[in-house]
Amino acid sequence: MGIWCATHMARADPEEEEMPELLLNKRPVTMQDFEDKLREWKAKPTDISGLPSVLADQFTELRQLSPDHSKRAALLDENKSKNRYCNVLPFDHSRVKLTQLDDDITSDYINANYIQGYHSKREYIATQGPLQSTVDDFWRMVWEQRSPVIVMLSGLTEGRLNKVFKYYLDEDEMHVPCHFDLVTVTLKAVTRHAGYLVRTFKLAVGQSSRTVQQLYVENWKDFDANLNANLVLEFVRAVHHAVPPDNKRPLVVHCSAGIGRTGTWIAIDYFMHYVRDNPLTAPIDIFHFVLTMRDCRVNMVQAAEQYVFIHDVVREMVRRKTEVDRYDEPVYANQSAFSNSGFDDDASVSSRVAGRAASCPVSEVDRRQPSSPSSSIARTSSKSSGSSTASGSVRRNQKTETSRM
Repeated sequence: MGIWCATHMARADPEEEEMPELLLNKRPVTMQDFEDKLREWKAKPTDISGLPSVLADQFTELRQLSPDHSKRAALLDENKSKNRYCNVLPFDHSRVKLTQLDDDITSDYINANYIQGYHSKREYIATQGPLQSTVDDFWRMVWEQRSPVIVMLSGLTEGRLNKVFKYYLDEDEMHVPCHFDLVTVTLKAVTRHAGYLVRTFKLAVGQSSRTVQQLYVENWKDFDANLNANLVLEFVRAVHHAVPPDNKRPLVVHCSAGIGRTGTWIAIDYFMHYVRDNPLTAPIDIFHFVLTMRDCRVNMVQAAEQYVFIHDVVREMVRRKTEVDRYDEPVYANQSAFSNSGFDDDASVSSRVAGRAASCPVSEVDRRQPSSPSSSIARTSSKSSGSSTASGSVRRNQKTETSRM
């Protein structure tokens, strides 16, 4: 696969024209040598956090090489409150654009980016966990992009912190329609598995409807990689089964910020396809793929522990491939052909997008603080008989985002 995000778009900023050279940085290891090489790296001295120093150094280099593109839309005053974290902002060149509502020129904004995958250049949408003020936009994005699956990688809370606003109903409200402005969402089924669960939703806009599945892996901590590799592989295969074989639409993937656990999961999903389809003599380059993701969205794979975890999971993939071909699950051929102006080059971004606002006072992503979701463009739909609204059932017993500690 080529580096689509880096090589297939014109850059308005002369400094950005050099980015493809940075993305040529590679650290390939032949698939058949991968386990031995990883064992060698782990046998060497560790850094102060106990991680293999070779991989920790690679991650430091990734942070230094990561491209930085314009984020003008995210910094508009009207859009600032739609960002969960003030220093996790979508690049203009790859951001997902919603359909503009009425005369509101900022209603196309959501904190989300397209990410290239194994089969297509827009295989995934990496996005933040919805805020109370953006939950309507989240469901509108799922509807407009015709996404068949939502991959949820964060719990609603972690400790005393709100991580994701609850954008779905509980099982005791099964079959009750819930209105999120233009989109009506009805929970139809919940299936529990060891370590993850699957929710099935019916989405409707007017007379049109479709089914969307949400797969949620439990207990994955922020900034961490505390899950078992076998569980993650089982979860990825479950996602593959949930996606229609003829799918041509992106999967929506989110955690809280939409970069750490989200980037880790996307990398694992990508390499599951890659390992299955390629011979043992083919190279595996995790470093390069993470750098490519970071050209589409800031800080994908957020912590060194997550970078090491990707290597551990890929090692298990290679082990299974070497022992016996166990990759017999159906695989979706996600070859997105639909157009979206979110991939306009920077020069063609609408002139309404002003210059950068004042820089965020947060010095590093690892110490990010949530921004205040003080405003929303969401419109409240009227209640219908036997239904609930987003401000009713879903928001009942929920702490507002402004109560975050």
